[in-house]
Amino acid sequence: MRPNLTVIGAGSWGTTVASRCARRGPTRIWALEDEVVEEINARCSNSLSLKGFKLPAALRATRSMEEATREADVVGTKAAIVGWRI
Repeated sequence: MRPNLTVIGAGSWGTTVASRCARRGPTRIWALEDEVVEEINARCSNSLSLKGFKLPAALRATRSMEEATREADVVGTKAAIVGWRI
């Protein structure tokens, strides 16, 4: 069984890492912006940070830190400091 992974931060680096992980198993990504969460979940893309790249359908985004980490076996972070001022 593969671990459930979560990446905190949906910028270019966080999205890239989460995308690679989602090719192997269930992966969540936490994003600060509602529109990024919506785009990742609805269109499998993040045009704000990675224009032109298709993301795996296994990658699910959320704005809720609790939801992102609740079932995670592994949590990685790649969030800008400004993201922590919420």
